[in-house]
Amino acid sequence: MGRAAIPNSAVPVAFADLPFVPGTEERHAWDVRGRDDEIGTLNLIGPEQVRHGCSPVRSGTVVPLSLPLDEPRPSLFPAGVASPSNAYAVL
Repeated sequence: MGRAAIPNSAVPVAFADLPFVPGTEERHAWDVRGRDDEIGTLNLIGPEQVRHGCSPVRSGTVVPLSLPLDEPRPSLFPAGVASPSNAYAVL
């Protein structure tokens, strides 16, 4: 049987400690950190991890990595082929 919920633990849960999906031999990580947890392993990110993640920062310049849905122009997809900008119907 798997480990009980560990909502505020800073320790990752070993695969062998994960509970089984009822009626199967498969393990799952749902509810491992508590029934009300919505961020899962993000609970493991603390000040030390943030500091380490920021260590490559030199200038603090923010660069957006997104594009409008109608770019790039010309499209990367041939005419008539669904692309991200026209693959969804607007109702």
